[in-house]
Amino acid sequence: MRGQRGGVAGLVLCAFVVWASPAAGSGGEDAALRLLEEVALRNAGTTSLSADFLQEKHVSLLKRPLESHGFLCLRRQRENKKGDISGERLLWAYTHPLRSGFVHEAGKGRLWEGDPSRARSADGRETALISSIVRHVLQWMDIDPQALRAAYRLEPGDEARSLRLFPRRPAFFARMDVGFAEDMASVRRLSFVEAGGDVVHILFRSVEVNRPLPARCAAGDGAF
Repeated sequence: MRGQRGGVAGLVLCAFVVWASPAAGSGGEDAALRLLEEVALRNAGTTSLSADFLQEKHVSLLKRPLESHGFLCLRRQRENKKGDISGERLLWAYTHPLRSGFVHEAGKGRLWEGDPSRARSADGRETALISSIVRHVLQWMDIDPQALRAAYRLEPGDEARSLRLFPRRPAFFARMDVGFAEDMASVRRLSFVEAGGDVVHILFRSVEVNRPLPARCAAGDGAF
């Protein structure tokens, strides 16, 4: 696993990051910003979240997408206002076709392949990858519209309650599409579009916000 770009941490990170160049264009940024501000208001009190997900990797050379199923669990500690993620606990688990995952807590990570009870501590490189994933996830819970506007050019998406984000500086994707739930309290769809046209879709289902986390969210527990 360590030889596979950080194992499962690298696999998840690849769903979030693909090198590309900033995209050009304009229009609709004010409308997109208003949508972000509404979502930020709805998310202000979020302290926990759990969801199932379907991850689809669409590659131009393949006729069918590569599919992975899994779930995520996130617990927040909101006392720290400095962006420190050490108080967060994020679990990202694949359940099909292969079982693997990671959990990040107290600034450290644990990973597993197969049986979560056999999770091992992440090394320094893997911890850095996992921390990057955590920050990507948290940016859609602690939404800062002005910070996102500074980092991305914003456009309304093709569907209701959706956005397109284009990095203003060289980033890991050419475009990110975000679709929000009807109540605007959570993200239901993320799409990462590569410069070459390949796309990763992550579809979230059975999203539970600010409810007791299910027992499966304890997967990967162990001494850090």
